[in-house]
Amino acid sequence: IIKNKSILQQIEKTVPKPKVQKPKKSTAEKMQESLCVAAKLKELIGITKITPEFKFHPERRWKIDYYIEHKGKRVALEVEGGVFTGGRHINPLGFLKDMEKYNAMTVMGIFLYRCTPNEVNFNNGNVKIDAEFVENIKRVF
Repeated sequence: IIKNKSILQQIEKTVPKPKVQKPKKSTAEKMQESLCVAAKLKELIGITKITPEFKFHPERRWKIDYYIEHKGKRVALEVEGGVFTGGRHINPLGFLKDMEKYNAMTVMGIFLYRCTPNEVNFNNGNVKIDAEFVENIKRVF
């Protein structure tokens, strides 16, 4: 967890914000997409409870894209969007903030599995989930 906030503030001033290429989706649209992906993950992985947009930290507003608690294991599935388009996950400030969030998950005993939209995707009403991704998640449990 990053203790020195002045470092983050310095980086925020020097790092250009990525250009937004698509119009932002509403919260309701994002949640509907997340629910569709969660339903497909449940079907493919065979786990009955997958929670999209799970708030895992008692003090911070951090959320996990998809949270699974099964057979005594706690797993966060994070879809790292914008990897190839200059999104926040690859700029220095976004990267540092992600590290802080991911380290907090680890301290709380939550296993993190990261993927790209090439592996888990919702586009035009269709859910696409890569077969290798599914097999990897099954191996966790």
